[in-house]
Amino acid sequence: MITLPKVSSKTVCYFISMFFYSGIIYAQVNTETLRAGSLQDGFRLTTNFNFGLAEGNTSYLNLLGNVRLDHQKNNNRSFAVIQYSRAVQDDELFQNAGFLALRNTNYFKPEIGWEIFAQQQFDEFLRLRDRKLIGSGMRLRLYNVESTDEEKKLQLILGVGGMYEYEDIDAIIPETHSLIRSTNYLSVQWVLNARVSMNAVTYMQIAVSDLMNYRNLLESSIAVKLAESLSLTVGVNHRYDSKPPAGVEPYDIIIRNGLQLLF
Repeated sequence: MITLPKVSSKTVCYFISMFFYSGIIYAQVNTETLRAGSLQDGFRLTTNFNFGLAEGNTSYLNLLGNVRLDHQKNNNRSFAVIQYSRAVQDDELFQNAGFLALRNTNYFKPEIGWEIFAQQQFDEFLRLRDRKLIGSGMRLRLYNVESTDEEKKLQLILGVGGMYEYEDIDAIIPETHSLIRSTNYLSVQWVLNARVSMNAVTYMQIAVSDLMNYRNLLESSIAVKLAESLSLTVGVNHRYDSKPPAGVEPYDIIIRNGLQLLF
């Protein structure tokens, strides 16, 4: 007979909450996966809400919500996203994080665009009191194939740029960091049919003054349309920080799912 190791109720609730968790990528937000698909000219508003609840021997509550606004006109695309996550287990707060992301891309050629972006973020349990960044770069469509029915699509995109980053860390001895990082990503977007789409992104940020100070994010997701304005989303995220704050693990793995409502 095999004896399984004992696992605390707090650990179980943590992994259950991660199952409902969707979108906040801790100390690095991957805005590439926040992009909308093909849009008609004009505005589009989207909201997401995830909810997890358990009562009994152990109780927990997990909430996540975001609101985003997209705009497209001719070759210019922009979006704004606000997101917040909060989780309580046995009346103890163990997750409190949020971010605001803004991005604008202007395509002066079909395959080449210029981007500007800004972001503000906090995560209480990674000791990140405040993170601000602003930057710019090039966005290149390396490969783009669309079928004649316009439902199937495969796209490979490379992003190369730089950014200024400021961090306020709530450590035993408070820390602040201000530096310049490169910001690069490779994105694969695949629309299989009118109901199913996939997205995979790897993201790398390297400090210009210290090449051993870097962050890497790998994220993959799939969305299945359940109705005209409702989709089921499932994804896996992996984040690695070569120099995390004291007391914080260098990596996180997240399995997430949720529902997306489109207006």
